Amino acid sequence: LKQLVEELFSRALMRVVFATDTLALGINMPARSVVVGRMSKWDGVSRRPLIPNEFQQMAGRAGRRGIDEQGHVVIPYSPFVTFHEALNIATGPLRPVESAFTIRYNTVLNLWDNTGRAGRDIDANDAEEDDEQQPDAMPTSSGSEERVLRVMRSSLLQFQQSRRLRELEQTLEEEEDRLAELPVGCLIGYENGEELLDEYERLGRIVEEARRREKKLEQNLSFLQSQSRGLPWQRPERDQIRRAFRTMPRGGIVHLENRGWAIYLGRGLGAVVGLFLELGPQGAEAGEQRSPLLGDVLALTEYRQINYLPVPQVSVPLPDALTTLAVPPTVPLEQLLAVDELDGLNAEASSALEKLPDLEEWIREYRATLAEKSQGATERAQTELAEARQLVRESVETERAHVCHVCNVRKEHKQIRRQRARLMLDRDAAEKRLDEKRAYEETRLQMTLRGLVNVLVRFSYIRKGDLTYKAKKLADIFDSNALMIVEMIEGNYLEGLQPEDLAEVFSWFAYDRDVDFPNRLLLPRYIVSLRRELDDLQNAIFQAERRQDLRLTPGYNPYFYGAARAWCKGTSLGDILEGVDMSEGDMVMTFNKTLDVMRQVRDMFNHHDPEHPLRQGLVQADKMMRRGVVEMANTMGFAPAEESAGGGADGILTTTDEG
Repeated sequence: LKQLVEELFSRALMRVVFATDTLALGINMPARSVVVGRMSKWDGVSRRPLIPNEFQQMAGRAGRRGIDEQGHVVIPYSPFVTFHEALNIATGPLRPVESAFTIRYNTVLNLWDNTGRAGRDIDANDAEEDDEQQPDAMPTSSGSEERVLRVMRSSLLQFQQSRRLRELEQTLEEEEDRLAELPVGCLIGYENGEELLDEYERLGRIVEEARRREKKLEQNLSFLQSQSRGLPWQRPERDQIRRAFRTMPRGGIVHLENRGWAIYLGRGLGAVVGLFLELGPQGAEAGEQRSPLLGDVLALTEYRQINYLPVPQVSVPLPDALTTLAVPPTVPLEQLLAVDELDGLNAEASSALEKLPDLEEWIREYRATLAEKSQGATERAQTELAEARQLVRESVETERAHVCHVCNVRKEHKQIRRQRARLMLDRDAAEKRLDEKRAYEETRLQMTLRGLVNVLVRFSYIRKGDLTYKAKKLADIFDSNALMIVEMIEGNYLEGLQPEDLAEVFSWFAYDRDVDFPNRLLLPRYIVSLRRELDDLQNAIFQAERRQDLRLTPGYNPYFYGAARAWCKGTSLGDILEGVDMSEGDMVMTFNKTLDVMRQVRDMFNHHDPEHPLRQGLVQADKMMRRGVVEMANTMGFAPAEESAGGGADGILTTTDEG
């Protein structure tokens, strides 16, 4: 493919270059071969791939009717677009055509029935009289509005809107059909099957509620019982115990949960909290000849096993054999300590215990007090729990005795009911969307037309349902900025301007792209002042349209200026483009549209005001604009290209990336 394109370009290079310039001038003429330069397009915001519609539009130029049997489309190689991407664009399904119809002011005025007030137009004096008598008068010509509405209803846009309405109606019908397909009633033949299933589901909800209440009462009773098993002191936290052991000497006494008092012997080795010597009779085994006070040495592995730290701290002196332990000893204390050391330790421990509180007695008294206080609440909780359990048993028995409990298609019946409920919600939602769409369609056209008429009333084109003297001028101009152009003319903004200045002003309305770009061209001071005055007029029109929720007048691009005036004064296109960052094609297309806008205004003057001083100025401006590539773009014919002597591919046309 790459070799074919290179050969094609080498054999017909001059014709390709000429065709590129031709298309840059805005001429879409057929050719035997079309070269699509890029498979992407700048849409005013970013560069995006072509859609199949745009490619088909460009490819449709290939092949001249009555001359070529076939037309050829060439896509040059690009490292940015793969073959498959280009093929998908070229062969992809076309997107549906969406209407771009927009009713404008000239449409309303051309369709307006101006037979009221003896069939005459309102002149300036009439308009002033209307302002004095009824400044807020609204049009009352319902026949004129109905005529415009008929045209709006007949547009492709309204047809597409109605098609969407029909689609919503079809969606509603489909939802109702699906709902009608579902069976209603008992699947095994009971006459009151729906009522029976409702009753069974109600029993199920009663059982669920009874079980939830039973679980809640069990948790309440468990809480009350846990309160009676609490401690009368605040259990020390882990960090508090760790800080205490940093300063606790060997021989300090702590209380261990479920074990009693114990003497701290040291840190020990391994992942342990420390080594502790238990105090209490539980440490003595049967038959041992040992004091019942001293128990075993154990390695404590968790801080949470310590539940009480005496304040102030109580400690006992330890024999050297106990202070050097790293792990619990493997022999009894009687073998580890001498008899006098053992007796002395026993005496010191007994003396220390006398200084410590009797925790067991303290706990018994505390829990007895709590039990006495919570006895009533506990009994009530137990009674309520028993009642709840009885209710659960009775509810379950009632549910199991129901006829639906043993039904083998009960789940299927319930599934159908849920499906029907969902379909009913979908149907209601579809019906709501349809009603909203109908209400919107009933008012959209009227609101749009009323907004247009209100703007025309605001600028004195319609008074009390009749057209004013300047309405016919606006009716003859179909440009999107027609309202601003007529207001500019009627307001004498252009009075005294030279032909090149007129071309400059009208070129502002010809560049219709909403993009910014550097512009280093200069304007004379009086043109700058005029532009500032037009800004005020433009803002007044924008404000009037926004009040009616309209976006009809685009206005002019603030970055485009100076090019048309320079062109009329003889400046070359290259010099102009050095000051304006635009492509040649965009500039020439803007000049062509400028000629078209001036032609519309001239035709309007020819019909309604042939003696207007601007008419001759526009004629001179048209002559000054028509030179060079602008003249060629407007006079080039569409005759078929002749066959070249060498049999090369003539009639080749290339497209720009803007399509």
